[in-house]
Amino acid sequence: MYYASYLKFMERTRTEWLRGRGIDVEMLARKDRVLFAVRSLEFDHRQPARSSDALRLSVVLERSRRASLELWQEVIRDQTLCALPAWMPIPCDPVRFPIPFSPNFKAP
Repeated sequence: MYYASYLKFMERTRTEWLRGRGIDVEMLARKDRVLFAVRSLEFDHRQPARSSDALRLSVVLERSRRASLELWQEVIRDQTLCALPAWMPIPCDPVRFPIPFSPNFKAP
């Protein structure tokens, strides 16, 4: 599997992670013009995967700030770590960030 495919899967996982916290990314962009964009990432491609492999992806909130989230994600296949971005800041506009969503972003 081409490494960019992992990034696509991770994007979808982040979107679902936000949705699980009550945040509809599309509605937020349309209504409030707030976007969650990856500013940078560090990607460690450890193991190849095939298109037919069942992958498990995870998202962990490492740090939440007023204008950004830092996430840790992993891609796992059969208990084997395939890929992970080590650091992924996601900035958003601090003035326009919806205050009611702030409690949903608490690092463990």
